[in-house]
Amino acid sequence: MKLTGFRFGLRAILGAVACCAVLFWAFWVAGPEWREYRAAKARFASKMSPGFVHFGEAVVNFGDGPGLHYLRVEVKLRVPRGSEAAVAVAVENNKPVLRDWLITHLSEKTLEEVRSSAGIDQIREEIRDGFNQLLLPDDDMRPIEQVLFQEFTIM
Repeated sequence: MKLTGFRFGLRAILGAVACCAVLFWAFWVAGPEWREYRAAKARFASKMSPGFVHFGEAVVNFGDGPGLHYLRVEVKLRVPRGSEAAVAVAVENNKPVLRDWLITHLSEKTLEEVRSSAGIDQIREEIRDGFNQLLLPDDDMRPIEQVLFQEFTIM
């Protein structure tokens, strides 16, 4: 019986030593790397998940030639994560100016410009640059990264 008890005790001691070795490795050896990995993953996720600010919609008449056309757009703005609240306040405080600029700008477009995907991409960039200029005219910081159309309807 003593031999069996000895074997059981030896197994218990070896199991405890193995558990301690695993815990030592997890907390001391892999711990800093794991913490760095999690921090890098969080930084990546914050950069890869932008924030969005709703601007609203606008309906404009536009076009050249004999026909008059209408364009209805609903705009959402992509902004850096964490700046959503500040940009939303700035947009809301300047909405009359931004909406006036948007309507005037879209009214000057031709039917060919709003029908092509290259033209729509150009309009997105122009709106982004125009809004950034109106929000921060003397600053190099550009709070709006991208303009997204939730709706783009030509009538």
